[in-house]
Amino acid sequence: MDTCKACGSELIRVGKKWVCSNEECSFQVVISQNSWFKDLVKESNGWNEINFNDVPSVISNQYKRLHKLIRNGEVYGAQIKVKDIYEVELKFLILIILSEAFCDDSKKQLYSSIIYNLLDGNPSLGVWLSLGKQILTLNSDDKDPIYIILKSLIDLDNTDKIVFWRNSNIGHGALMPIETEELHISLSEKIKGILSNFVKNQNLYSKIRLQVKIKDKFIDLNGLKPDIGNNRSSVELFVTTRQNRFKLIPLIQFYENSIYFFDSYMNKKYLVSYLEYTSNIKRKTHDKMLSNMFSSVKNLLNLDLVNIKADEGLFIEERIKKVDEILEPTTFFKYDFLRRKIQDCINPLLASCGAASGTV
Repeated sequence: MDTCKACGSELIRVGKKWVCSNEECSFQVVISQNSWFKDLVKESNGWNEINFNDVPSVISNQYKRLHKLIRNGEVYGAQIKVKDIYEVELKFLILIILSEAFCDDSKKQLYSSIIYNLLDGNPSLGVWLSLGKQILTLNSDDKDPIYIILKSLIDLDNTDKIVFWRNSNIGHGALMPIETEELHISLSEKIKGILSNFVKNQNLYSKIRLQVKIKDKFIDLNGLKPDIGNNRSSVELFVTTRQNRFKLIPLIQFYENSIYFFDSYMNKKYLVSYLEYTSNIKRKTHDKMLSNMFSSVKNLLNLDLVNIKADEGLFIEERIKKVDEILEPTTFFKYDFLRRKIQDCINPLLASCGAASGTV
């Protein structure tokens, strides 16, 4: 609450009340629990500038959900949603960029080390941020909306420290108490920061068209509830930007009317894990395209050769140890009969030498 409803003067917080600053006005109101939080849904914070129907549905649905959580006073839910939104935006752009490598050998060559790092483990939010920075180091296209938005997200973390904030307040399951002022300040800053960045990039997002191909027809997935009929199977997913269209599978998939993002790859089992963020559903499957890509980038980086040489080195070292054990006996035997025989031969010689020295 900013102004007095009775006279329009500024309100001053006194304890648990808002009191009118006008001495001639007696207006005051008790501050409801989490009122600071619900104030974040005010249109003045940027919500009124959003056109949800002109943004890829996977992004617009996240912000719509955040708005609902704030409006309902769900502080903890909003904390987690801020993390989800940053993660979804970051993954969305990175996976689009890397998807082009599946149909463009020059892009595969360029991003081979990044693809390998993505597939060689279970990437955390910090790893995704690091991959985004690596991409911009290799290719910062200041005319492509995808790269421009990605740079803005990295800049946002540089100023608002979203990844550090997430790890400190959410990552280990210890959420700050709702009544603490530290939570009020930090969560308000993060929501306003991420919302402002989205509003700034909204026009750029509108130029990124997610599409599914059904019966040779491309259907947009922009907006909150894209109309794609009752399709229940997996269909081809495409992205169109700057007159360039290419497939997003296998890194982003459309399955049973939902969009799934690549989450992790167990390379020893050839098992891929996908995550659908709206319902938080995980789906695991074996994907030959990802397995082939992992093998391909390993070859480009000569990692298979390195592993083979390392194995050969261990093999040779083990052989050398075996040879050393053979040449260096570990057990000694004493043959007393030989010692006595040699001693019997030496004694007469020693005696004759002694007699000769006595005559001199």
